[in-house]
Amino acid sequence: MSADSSGSQMDKRYAAVWISAADPMAFLDEDGLIDCNDAAIRLLGLADHSHVLGHPLEHFAPAEQPHCVSSRAHISANFNAALAKGESRFECQLRCSDGSLLIADIQLHRISIGGGKIVHAVMRDISERWETERRMRNLNDTMEASLHQLTNFDVVTGLANRQRFNEEASIAIERANTLARPVALASIAINNLSDINNTLGHEAGNQVLSEVANRLRRVVNEADILARLSGHVFGVLLDGCADKFAASVANRLIAAIAPPIAVGTHEISVGTSVGLAMLGRDGRDLWTLMQNADTAMYRAKSLGMGGFQFHSGEMNTLALERLVLESRLRRALDQGEFVLHYQPLVAASSRRIVGVEALVRWQNPELGVVPPDRFIPLAEQCGLIIPIGEWVIAQACRQARAWQDAGLPDIEMCVNLSPRQFYLPNLAGVLAKVLSESGLAPERLVIELTEGALMAHTDDTLRTLGDLRSMGIRLAIDDFGTGYSSLAYLKRFPVNKLKVDQSFVRALHDSDDDVVIARAIVDLGRNLNLEVVAEGIETAAEMDALSSYGCDVMQGFYFSEPKIASEIEAILQSGAIT
Repeated sequence: MSADSSGSQMDKRYAAVWISAADPMAFLDEDGLIDCNDAAIRLLGLADHSHVLGHPLEHFAPAEQPHCVSSRAHISANFNAALAKGESRFECQLRCSDGSLLIADIQLHRISIGGGKIVHAVMRDISERWETERRMRNLNDTMEASLHQLTNFDVVTGLANRQRFNEEASIAIERANTLARPVALASIAINNLSDINNTLGHEAGNQVLSEVANRLRRVVNEADILARLSGHVFGVLLDGCADKFAASVANRLIAAIAPPIAVGTHEISVGTSVGLAMLGRDGRDLWTLMQNADTAMYRAKSLGMGGFQFHSGEMNTLALERLVLESRLRRALDQGEFVLHYQPLVAASSRRIVGVEALVRWQNPELGVVPPDRFIPLAEQCGLIIPIGEWVIAQACRQARAWQDAGLPDIEMCVNLSPRQFYLPNLAGVLAKVLSESGLAPERLVIELTEGALMAHTDDTLRTLGDLRSMGIRLAIDDFGTGYSSLAYLKRFPVNKLKVDQSFVRALHDSDDDVVIARAIVDLGRNLNLEVVAEGIETAAEMDALSSYGCDVMQGFYFSEPKIASEIEAILQSGAIT
């Protein structure tokens, strides 16, 4: 076989491979496409080669290319790079004849034919792979954005969280120290958030927090740094704010939060306490300023809702005293420092004792008798109210049974439960155990609950009340008229008694409005077949007035102050209070 015939056959074999190759291929020179195979025609959806020849590769690429692929200018640059360096590779979007788009991976190799330089192009459709990668990139971007949001921002309010606040505020304080620029740090507490969560539920609490955050945003400046620092505490670093302006800002913050917040059918007013610490005077680093602002905030809170306080050295002393008090309170139960006093409840008609209310007292060897209004709020805040409350119930039931075993008249034992105790999931079990161990009949125990504790109207509230009522335990609403009085829940809840709050009793001779309210509460209770108890009676006039309204039972210093068990026993033996 001659060399010419052999070469001809070889050319035919190469041509056959070229034409039948699965990969789209083309030859290009500086003027455009010289030739392409059938796979390239199919890739671009063209009728024949005539639509390809003479066009540069970028002719088939849309002017606007998607992110992460080469632009039209880069396509031309890659062709020149292949001519100069021998090869190049890139990805770009190509438009087919029917208008559809695809992403192609294009490899260019320089070859020499007849002394001229041309480029051999291999094109592969990677649209599916590219789309998968694009989705993965978007997913990663979304996950990174979500992680950034979770790491730096509060999910309820959208404000910066403590971590982001610490980062940004530290930088701002360092800059302010360098420039001798005034800065104030405000610690802002929502005082009654736990009550809202316990009564209306955490979703309602979150709505309140979100609205508070919106109101704070409208007060602070763009340069200020606002954050939610913990469950009920917000913080704001006030840039360029001196003492005289800090007080004004604090007042505006309090005023912004003051209007009632609509949550479902309820309008809720939240109490706000603000503590202020000034850069320089109260510290030069963020940690010290935050500690002092918190101390000032708790001081404002102790003085009553709706106020603000600047930090002072005295507050550090008060904070230390609080820590010491809490430490001693934690040991008090184990060391037997709590005692119960009992205040009689007297029948209006006979003046006989029909019950007593158990009141806890703390007798510390070093502090003496600690007033309840000093240690009960602290016990609520640090969670000790639960074990203290359980001890009170158990001790009260044992005492009531002891009086019964001594042959004294049967009376009711009334015990007030805090909201935290009431919302314990095993409350019915705790009470059942106490009654079983003490031997006290369930009908002799009266559980007193405030309106706030019952406000949620949840299924759990009804279930718990139903469980207690089915056990035979009697239920009373304490301080009626001061909270969220509602005829709806009086009809719905299985309560036995209403206790008229002492604020109405004490104002009977000074306020016609309070007379009307007291009368209405008594009438309401009697019409609903509820026993009505008036508490806080201190004068004969108050007793006579409440008796004339039809009040069933009375309680107050006019009859007896709270007494220890032996003194109550003596009164029970005498028969009645004169």
